[in-house]
Amino acid sequence: MFDDDDENLMLELDEIEKSLCEDKSPINQIKQNMEIARADCPAPDVKYIEVLKTSFGFGKFRPVQWTVIQSVLVSRRDNCVVMATGAWLIV
Repeated sequence: MFDDDDENLMLELDEIEKSLCEDKSPINQIKQNMEIARADCPAPDVKYIEVLKTSFGFGKFRPVQWTVIQSVLVSRRDNCVVMATGAWLIV
């Protein structure tokens, strides 16, 4: 049988477990916001794919690239973004 102290301890442990499952770190919040933005982002028009092909030789955007580009070009929103180029330089 549990006494009141044991019950309180179990309730505290449940609260700790819940808080650990809900990661509220800034990085996790940014990831969640990006997922929301990606879900709301329409597919790129053909004209943007053509520019990507002719200028850079790629047939599609990387997962987050189009979300950011669409936000700037189409939605006219300000963004501060650091993106990897994916390029390798061998000297």
